[in-house]
Amino acid sequence: MKEKLRKFLRILSVEISAMEEGIVVLLDSTSERHDRREITEYVWTENSALLRHELQILKAIHEEVDHLSAESFSSVDEARIAVLSILTERSDAPKALHGFFQRRMEKIYRYIDEE
Repeated sequence: MKEKLRKFLRILSVEISAMEEGIVVLLDSTSERHDRREITEYVWTENSALLRHELQILKAIHEEVDHLSAESFSSVDEARIAVLSILTERSDAPKALHGFFQRRMEKIYRYIDEE
């Protein structure tokens, strides 16, 4: 069981890294569109501020998730609940993150359960 927990937490960390990279790509794309004058200064400022804020929140959540230890949990479900509580405790976390984490954790759980 501990090996499944370790895999679950490692894969979740990779998934969070991928989401961070996705936000960075969106930031770069928004900046390029602004440089090409496809979007206004106002839209660029608002979008980039929002994306930077979401990236900051995601990095903080990622750090907390990386500090979770498989030895602290008796099941993957217990670890999933702990991750969701990290999200719940952050009042500044966008609601969309909850759905993202729930879907990803379910997908990871199915993957490690099939092994």
